[in-house]
Amino acid sequence: MEQALSKYLMNFNQLLCSSDSLFLGTLVKEELKNNIAVYFLYLEKHVEEIMKKISPFIAQGISEKGLKGALDLNFAITRLHTPLWYDEEMEEIEGSYQDISRLSLLPELIKDACSIIGA
Repeated sequence: MEQALSKYLMNFNQLLCSSDSLFLGTLVKEELKNNIAVYFLYLEKHVEEIMKKISPFIAQGISEKGLKGALDLNFAITRLHTPLWYDEEMEEIEGSYQDISRLSLLPELIKDACSIIGA
């Protein structure tokens, strides 16, 4: 019994260490989707406040396209510089690829120095 448990824990640890996206896409998929939705609600609620702190050009883009539209445009612009492994990692997180891609570029859009998502 102890040997079986040890093998299970070792396999589980390898899963966590080998592919974070596989972990996110299988074990915490619903929690991830919920957190993304909550985060977008937070951003939408504070978008006017955020727009006061960023460049007028970016603020205009957000007001014309909405926050998600501006993030989509930012993703399209940076797409040529996105490594192939990014898509491979995101494929493991079923149903959240577009929103995670949007959120990962939020600091780039507002020219912030770090990702506020991980904080």
